[in-house]
Amino acid sequence: MTTTVTKTVRVYRKQQRFTDSTALLRAFVGGIGSGKSFIGALDLIKRAKPGRLYLVTAPTYSMLSDATFRSFTGLGQQLSRRSTPT
Repeated sequence: MTTTVTKTVRVYRKQQRFTDSTALLRAFVGGIGSGKSFIGALDLIKRAKPGRLYLVTAPTYSMLSDATFRSFTGLGQQLSRRSTPT
């Protein structure tokens, strides 16, 4: 049996345009605090397919650890939480 769960994640309009793009190569460019790591994590989670390998990079390990990995794991935990009935 397959169960589908729908979760809502709030994003800015420009972030939504980025995730809606079907271009093979694309980039989200913005300043500090513009949500680059967050939208990159969300985009990867949305597009990932079971059984495949993916690579996420950053200019330095510190950047990868402090921003990219933190955004990815935080979003993954947020999306994996079970909804409670209200």
